[in-house]
Amino acid sequence: MGRNHGKSRPRREDPIHYLASTYFHQDYDLEAREPLGVVRNFVGAADEETISALRRETVHLLADTEDEEVLVLRWSKASYDPRDDGISMREWFESVVSVLDGRR
Repeated sequence: MGRNHGKSRPRREDPIHYLASTYFHQDYDLEAREPLGVVRNFVGAADEETISALRRETVHLLADTEDEEVLVLRWSKASYDPRDDGISMREWFESVVSVLDGRR
């Protein structure tokens, strides 16, 4: 199956929705010790175009959106809610970008 592990992404799908729905499924917590580990799994499995698209979309979302509820809606397809861990959605998306940049 190669680098994508059977999780290839249709070109038209929103990259945030793709990460949320494909990697943060019902059993996401069996995939890694912590939620950011799931993001690292994504980085290890996805092609550069998909990673770049996710980073670009997330950075634009953070720059264009002050409203926490808008951020919540963008992550609504995920089974993981960072707020349950005391993390705001803005902090979550900033952490995702840090992982995509190789800083975490």
